[in-house]
Amino acid sequence: MAPEVWRGEPATARSDLFSLGVLLHELCGGLTPGPLADAPLEPRTFTPLDRVVPGIDPAFASVVMRCLAHEPSERFDSAEALREALESIAARRSATLGHAAAPARVRPRWLRVTRVVALPFLAAALLLGGNWYGERSRRLDAEQALASVAPLLDEGRVLESRIEALRAEAFTAFDSDRVPIAEDTWSQALALGVKQARRYEEATAILDTARMRVGAGRSDPLEQRLADLLLQRILVAERDRKPEARAALLQRLDEVDPSGVTSHKLTAPVRVDLDSDPPGAVVQVESLEPITGEPPGPWTFGTTPITSGLTLSPGSYRLTFTRPDRPPVRYPVLLGRGGVFQARVVLPKHVPDGYVYVPPGRFLYGSGDDESIRRTVVRTRPLHPLTTGAFLIARHEVTYADWLTWLRALPTAERAARRPRGTNYFGTIELLPNPDDTWTFHLEHEGVAYHAREGEPLRYQDRQLRAEQDWRRFPVSGISWEDARAYVAWLDATGRLPRARLCTEREWERAARGADGRDYPHGPTLAPDDANFDATYGRKPRAFGPDAVGSHPRSDSPFGVADQSGNVWEWLVTDTAGTPAYGGGSFYQDALTARVLNHGDGEPRTRFPFIGMRVCASVP
Repeated sequence: MAPEVWRGEPATARSDLFSLGVLLHELCGGLTPGPLADAPLEPRTFTPLDRVVPGIDPAFASVVMRCLAHEPSERFDSAEALREALESIAARRSATLGHAAAPARVRPRWLRVTRVVALPFLAAALLLGGNWYGERSRRLDAEQALASVAPLLDEGRVLESRIEALRAEAFTAFDSDRVPIAEDTWSQALALGVKQARRYEEATAILDTARMRVGAGRSDPLEQRLADLLLQRILVAERDRKPEARAALLQRLDEVDPSGVTSHKLTAPVRVDLDSDPPGAVVQVESLEPITGEPPGPWTFGTTPITSGLTLSPGSYRLTFTRPDRPPVRYPVLLGRGGVFQARVVLPKHVPDGYVYVPPGRFLYGSGDDESIRRTVVRTRPLHPLTTGAFLIARHEVTYADWLTWLRALPTAERAARRPRGTNYFGTIELLPNPDDTWTFHLEHEGVAYHAREGEPLRYQDRQLRAEQDWRRFPVSGISWEDARAYVAWLDATGRLPRARLCTEREWERAARGADGRDYPHGPTLAPDDANFDATYGRKPRAFGPDAVGSHPRSDSPFGVADQSGNVWEWLVTDTAGTPAYGGGSFYQDALTARVLNHGDGEPRTRFPFIGMRVCASVP
């Protein structure tokens, strides 16, 4: 095999002449002209043929050695050129012998013509033999590579089963708040994931090297195995939340799989069967992320029941079920690849004003961050699927106007105890009672104090946007978890909202994220005016403070819930222990804090100027 073919370059006439030169050298000298090259970039060293076979025609030896040149450009450029060189040597020898010896017997013309005509056929036969030899070598090289990677791929599949079992065990432990056991099991899964990725990388390297030697596209089994391996590595990168590695592997797969047969498995459409109770609901579909092949805006999908084989590409969507006699229901879904997605959505007869109905469903819960961030910065569980039942959630946080209604319904002593008031490193936010049974809103920060009585607007200094607002529409803050629980108990007892309660962490996060595990209610990033956080008003001391609820509709969630990033934190209940928690960030903290996966643990009686509440309710 010529050095350039060994390096993976395409075979040419000159590479075939190299193989012919090896054959001629061996036929004349009796030994394979070695040594064989282990490094294709280094020139092969051949013993000159006239030294191996003393007395051989030097011109013929020179022709053979020219065929064996390391650089293709130094060889004959074609079989025709080699034939002419050999015929020239034969003619010269005939002429020399004719002068030096007695007249030779003249051979018949037919024999001389036959010899001349046979020379090209001999050259062609030799070249075909070289091509056959090259094809055979390439086939054997590909087969050897496929055999070499088989144990690595088998080990990868075994590791896959162990990893999935450990992940499931870890998620179960996380969801039941057995955190030490969960973290240990999760660490084991991650370690095996690293080992699996390393095995797949080793297998890819072997196949890549063989592909260079054999030549791209010259071995279908080799090409298919490499494409399948790259596909598997893409799935592993998705599992391990490594988007950069996934993007690089996708590019490689496009190179190896130009027909797209293997890569199309990543976009296999999903059959969607939908029903509603009652049936007859029109279903509209809207993609929540750019999806190849799907329109960006909402489109009508059909009327329930939908069992006609309609399909959607993999991705994140919002389905909206609408019937004239029922409130519309939004249903975010994250569709995988292939198969069938089935859902039956109950359409409630009535949803209270200001509330959103969330049907039972599945969503991604937790953090997809790198482990160093997940365990030290956000301190939450790894991203994984969970389900919730149906519930109601308020579109907006509880406002001061709502709270004042409750305060005025309380006995005087309890009214004073439930008065909003909170002080910390930011400053103070509180409601101050006036002698005439009205209240004054008070905000103080770094020596700047704002006061506004009921009926008076609050005017922020150093603001260009939303400088003047009705503070009664601010989200209430400076309330304790016990205050919040007392408020929802009053809503339930008075019939204002039957079954009112605080939202659990999982309910709140699903209402904020939809189904796809996004960082913010509206997507992956938070621009300054998407919500009320520290950058919204330029971090100016006299501009910090809450905004009226609903002031930032661009960050509404897939369910249509407002202000779940920024403005004020919201009191929650942990799903397992029923203890105080909060989520959502605040007007004085940064975008990282405002991520909806970021929750904190609180004390029942703590009152901070940053923490307010939102109401949820169970459904019958």
